[in-house]
Amino acid sequence: HPLRAHGSESGALSEGADGAGGAGGVDATDDAGGAGGIDSADGAGADGADGAGGADGATLESLHTRAGRGSGGRLLEAKGVTFGYKKGVSVLEDIDFSVREGEIVGLYGPSGRGKSTLAYLLSGREKPQAGTILWDGAPLPKKGYRPIQLVYQHPERAVNPRWQLGKTLAESWNPPEDLQAALGIEDAWKKRWPNELSGGELQRFCIARALNPETRILICDEITTMLDVITQAQVWRAIVEQARKHGMGVIAITHNLELANRICDRIVEM
Repeated sequence: HPLRAHGSESGALSEGADGAGGAGGVDATDDAGGAGGIDSADGAGADGADGAGGADGATLESLHTRAGRGSGGRLLEAKGVTFGYKKGVSVLEDIDFSVREGEIVGLYGPSGRGKSTLAYLLSGREKPQAGTILWDGAPLPKKGYRPIQLVYQHPERAVNPRWQLGKTLAESWNPPEDLQAALGIEDAWKKRWPNELSGGELQRFCIARALNPETRILICDEITTMLDVITQAQVWRAIVEQARKHGMGVIAITHNLELANRICDRIVEM
């Protein structure tokens, strides 16, 4: 099926933006380290149930007609990608998609269209059965810090249950205090175990871990559905500010077109 693009120039988050939803499966190392180890390819990632926001005046365009703000950065692209979980049944077929550093792209559509599957392919969690995934014109790197990071829906599956959250947070980098505060991370949480925090609290650690400046493209797969509306706005504002600061590209996977219009330079419909 074709991907279609909606135009959005908003680029800024307003208060009360409804969320996408997801969980953080991100890591700086190839070594997962213990039970529940973390990797950019880990995690569940079934689509969450997001409310469908209003179209907010978006217009339908053909894919790639809007350059976005990252037109000069390195490119993550899927070319002619086909993938299916069952033999003879394709979830994605001959898909082309791209995002550049510095660009925030919304990937919008109902459940079952393959949004999460495309996220797995773009991050390297799955390999396409046909077509290619390229980063800056080459295959995704297999060693060192992974420049394409995926934060997905189920944070409890993306953290090591044997690690206190402070260790999990420092696994990728040491996020500055102002970023932790912007995401609503409390110091007391760092001494707790994953089973002592809610899904929304865990998710903030996963997001902070993924916002390492070495991350060049951050894929957010329905990452805030478990959060209240005010916290959703707080978290997305922090992500957008960090992305703009470091020239990071973002793919925001969501059922919520209103959210996508608030934060994205370009919206692609599946």
